[in-house]
Amino acid sequence: MMTTHDVPANRINYMRMLQSVSRADLDVSEIDKLIKTEASICYRLLRYMNSPRFGFRNEIHSVSHALAILGDRECAAGYA
Repeated sequence: MMTTHDVPANRINYMRMLQSVSRADLDVSEIDKLIKTEASICYRLLRYMNSPRFGFRNEIHSVSHALAILGDRECAAGYA
C-alpha cells in the first residue's frame, strides 16, 4: 500500500512564482497574476515598496505598480 502526501496550494504557487521569475524572458503580467493569488506575498511586496527605504512621495497601492518600479530600478542598476 502506498501513501501520498498532498502539496499545499501555497507551495505550488510559490513554485510557479519561482519558475516565472527564473525564466530568461520575464513576463511581468504573469508574475503580477501569481502574486495576486497569494495574499501574504502581495501584502509583503506592498509593505516593502512603501517602506522608508525607497522614500517614494506617493504610496504604492497595486502589485503592477510595484513591479513596474522594481523593474525600472533593476534596469537602471544594470546601466550604472
